[in-house]
Amino acid sequence: MNNTKQLALGWILYAGDNDDRTPGVYDNGMDPGTLALWSTNWCGGLMNTVQLSTNALPLTSGQIYPYVKNVKSYRCPADNTTDQYVGGAGNALRVRSYSASQTFGSGNHLPSSQYRTYNKLGSIQNSSETWVLIDEAENFINDAAFGVKMTKPGSYLGNIVDTPSGRHGSAAGMTFADGHSIIHKWRSPLTSKTHDTSIHDDVFVADMVWLSSVSSVAN
Repeated sequence: MNNTKQLALGWILYAGDNDDRTPGVYDNGMDPGTLALWSTNWCGGLMNTVQLSTNALPLTSGQIYPYVKNVKSYRCPADNTTDQYVGGAGNALRVRSYSASQTFGSGNHLPSSQYRTYNKLGSIQNSSETWVLIDEAENFINDAAFGVKMTKPGSYLGNIVDTPSGRHGSAAGMTFADGHSIIHKWRSPLTSKTHDTSIHDDVFVADMVWLSSVSSVAN
């Protein structure tokens, strides 16, 4: 929680110094990006490549690093995965565990045609109920964005795009747009183990409904 609080503070301070604009969130899990691209986003880099998974430059080049200035804040202390997880030698820990809500980027998974995206803090309808950063599952994390496909209450299927961590006893760290952080426990074990699918399971659906409820609101 200390890590996510530090990152949340950096997020808010960045907006305060930049006409209320929120840091960028680039969503392309196949694009390693460049220094120029990383510098226009909260951070960059891919955690599923040997070259970038242990490279701090995509973090230190990002928009919120000047307000955080601690590379260790980007990695959950309980995340002990190394570059060996993605084919490396296993000599160094991966540098990032957290991803930012796509609601502050393109929002294409929401989809943005039906749900709001935000590029200014002041435009957020309920900042205490809108998450910004989440602890992503180590076996699925790639880019620095986390997509959510909205699941409505009463839905038959629960939609998942990116997978939250369950490394804290089936729970994940999250931070919100007002700066507070939580450890949220998932009701279903599927939530931190499933990827890119829709599942009919009442408990899993309930998790996705909750995650959707703190991701965005309808246009």
